[in-house]
Amino acid sequence: MHITDGYAPTRKLCVRGTNNLAWAIKRLKRNGFGLKICVGSNILDWDKLKSLPLMEMFKQQEYKVNVWNPVIGNPEVYLGKNLIWDIDNTEGKPMVAFYQGEKVCAFLTRQGYDPMLVFSGGKGFHVWLNNEDTKKMAGTTFKDFEGDRAQKLAKVYCKVVKEVFLESTGVEFRGDDLTPVERQGIIACPYSIHWTTGQIVWPLDEGDLNALRMLDDDALPIDIAKALHTQENGQLWKTDLDYTDNPLLYPPCHTVGPKSGDVAHRRGLPLWKGIDG
Repeated sequence: MHITDGYAPTRKLCVRGTNNLAWAIKRLKRNGFGLKICVGSNILDWDKLKSLPLMEMFKQQEYKVNVWNPVIGNPEVYLGKNLIWDIDNTEGKPMVAFYQGEKVCAFLTRQGYDPMLVFSGGKGFHVWLNNEDTKKMAGTTFKDFEGDRAQKLAKVYCKVVKEVFLESTGVEFRGDDLTPVERQGIIACPYSIHWTTGQIVWPLDEGDLNALRMLDDDALPIDIAKALHTQENGQLWKTDLDYTDNPLLYPPCHTVGPKSGDVAHRRGLPLWKGIDG
């Protein structure tokens, strides 16, 4: 898990484990700034990496040179990689990104895959494929290359992302949004807090998708968050944050944990559901 403090990537850490994450956040948090938390699209066997001791987590350069770099792309450590479409709208219209994300999901579903759609908390949406679907669609993984395996696999993944997006939406994919499938591969962590808007990076279930389909085309991130987190009785849970003018909107805890019925997924990524189910 990668953590970036402030609005620019001035410091990055790789953190493993809940306790380490909590400690790192406490050390990095600065008044007036959000904290960006990302996960990697590369699927690693962490047991084969020498863990960095908790109190030495700021010795990142030494760890990178001596431990991380020598194994980048090694298929004994790098077990797979997720295909992810990071769909943003730079004109401040996140619903455009939502409609495009839906088209990508519909296309993937018709091809026999199980996409998952996530609200970024800001101006965009993320489409995920799991590891097995990714390997099937891309047709290759780290073990199929020699040399700089991570770079060579990233080129394949970038090509797939661009081709699928163009075919499903009729629009060219923004090159700036290829970060999740490039060599390092990072994307905002689901259920974390967006570092500028203060809204939750929220995986969308069928009810969430239907709520967003009812919104106006000019809906802003705060409008999307309201649609996602307003309860059936009309109640909206919120708290103020010190780095955004908008309140953090969130669901009560009892609606996020495991449930019975069709929504027993929370704390995971539910599958995308089209309008016709």
